Amino acid sequence: MKRKLLLLIVCATLICGNPVSGADGDYDRISFASANTSGATINGLAFRPNGRGPFGAVIGMHGCNGLFEDDGVAVAHYVYWARQLRDAGYLVLLIDSLGSRGIGSLCTSRSPSPIKRDDLSGDAFGALMYIRKREDVDPAAIAIIGWSMGADTVLNTISGSSRTRPTDLGTDFSAAIVFYPSCSFLERNTRWMPVVPLLFQLGAADQSTPPQPCVALFEKARAGGATVDFDLYPDAYHLFDHPEMVLHPYSAIVYRDGSSPMIGANVIARAAAIARVKSYLQQNLKIEKRWQPKESN
Repeated sequence: MKRKLLLLIVCATLICGNPVSGADGDYDRISFASANTSGATINGLAFRPNGRGPFGAVIGMHGCNGLFEDDGVAVAHYVYWARQLRDAGYLVLLIDSLGSRGIGSLCTSRSPSPIKRDDLSGDAFGALMYIRKREDVDPAAIAIIGWSMGADTVLNTISGSSRTRPTDLGTDFSAAIVFYPSCSFLERNTRWMPVVPLLFQLGAADQSTPPQPCVALFEKARAGGATVDFDLYPDAYHLFDHPEMVLHPYSAIVYRDGSSPMIGANVIARAAAIARVKSYLQQNLKIEKRWQPKESN
């Protein structure tokens, strides 16, 4: 029987709040209104490069574990990527879709998801509408990136058939990057087609979200004229891009034969993915707006 991991998905939308410096000075805490029908207030962390800008920006969608650990510390995996991209010159906004709604980790949940995929996409659109109003961001140079469940959210968000795209959205994302999504949820969606350039980052040995459905989705999108690309990293398992996780069986998930999927970092694949993502962003995010000093009253 084909092994499948039940993965959950989330998205959100916009509205801004005043930044508050993070405790370690590394980020600002922000909030915005989700673009979904509930208009939920979504919190996030903004990692800003040095300088005046305008900067290209990247919106990050977390996986089923959420943005924060139980003790309130931001998950190292997402912070690591935010710092990588910030140091490359991008303003990075990590969205907290679960915690903002009082929802904990969904990674081992067997109950119906307390949040819908379209709600998560609403958060993504809300973040886009918030971040492009910032004076330090070029509104025409904003990408979105997601990991696992967050990658599912990205795929749902950038589809031309997305039901959550606001009618007043204006400029869409400039590019999208997904790390090991569960592409099988789109196997029967004949209308799915990305409307922005899309890059898949996949682990060839991934047992949690096997890459084959994503490769098939890539081929479908390319045949339909979409701008898509993918990298399939050998000997790379789920979370291969994690900064420190030792490869191990994820015992919280047990298949019928008693085995568990392997997860953990692959140093070679991680380094290659970092270089690839930075190159892809540089290729697709063209900074056109020029910084203008505010007029004094």
